[in-house]
Amino acid sequence: MKSFAATVILAVIMLAGIFTNATYINNVGSRFETAVESLPNPSEADCLSCSEQLEKDWNNHSKWIHISVNHLIVDRIAEQFATLVACAEIKDVYGFYTARALLLDALEDMRRTERIGAVL
Repeated sequence: MKSFAATVILAVIMLAGIFTNATYINNVGSRFETAVESLPNPSEADCLSCSEQLEKDWNNHSKWIHISVNHLIVDRIAEQFATLVACAEIKDVYGFYTARALLLDALEDMRRTERIGAVL
């Protein structure tokens, strides 16, 4: 009976961890999607600083996200952030919006792989 209770407790802890992780990943992805969508036009002066700050924030979160999300998706997001910053620096409007679209797609892929329905 003790082993059954221990098994149930461990299963509950494991499920809580899965749901907490999925919630964290989806919240971070949603926050970054909103922030990327609200970036100013690359011709504006604060576009570069906003893009660099977002990239810095991503690098802080990616350390935790890398634990459960496929490294190919995390690397793709990091590459698109770097491209976004580079395009903002040289004020390349077309490159900026292309990188932004690809970044939003990569963030959606990250969220899609960590949805509760995908986990179960």
